[in-house]
Amino acid sequence: ELEQKEKRFANVLGAFSVADASLVKRKIIILIDDVYTTGATMSECARTLRAAGAKEVWGMTVARGE
Repeated sequence: ELEQKEKRFANVLGAFSVADASLVKRKIIILIDDVYTTGATMSECARTLRAAGAKEVWGMTVARGE
């Protein structure tokens, strides 16, 4: 299970980008995801947004998968 989680984090590394950093700079961003399984997608999105200058990034999910 840990190996699968590590693979998922590696799979989404660098998968997201911010086209216009001025849209997120100094903003508080809320990410909404339908299912939280490993947290890899949410973590990588948040990392990308913070790197682009977001002040804070919050995550919300509807359900938790296994």
